[in-house]
Amino acid sequence: MNYKNIEKKALLISSIVNGINAFAGIFIYIITGLNALLLDSVFSVIGLVSSIAAIYISKNSHKKTDNFPRGLYFLEPLFG
Repeated sequence: MNYKNIEKKALLISSIVNGINAFAGIFIYIITGLNALLLDSVFSVIGLVSSIAAIYISKNSHKKTDNFPRGLYFLEPLFG
C-alpha cells in the first residue's frame, strides 16, 4: 500500500470521527446545557474542518497550473 492511500484513509477516518464527536457533543449539549461539552464540540468541529482542508490539499497538491508548473506542493507546509 502506498503512502497516498494510507494518508487518504487516515484523513477520512479522522474526519468521520471528528464529525461524530462534534454532532454528538452538540446534541448532548442541547440536552444538558453543559458548557464544557460545547467547548469540546467546538474543538471537534475545528478538527473536522481541518481534516476536510487536509483532504482537499492532499487531493490537489500534485496538480500543475500555469502559475505553479511543478505543482501546488506549497499548500502542504502552508497548511501545517
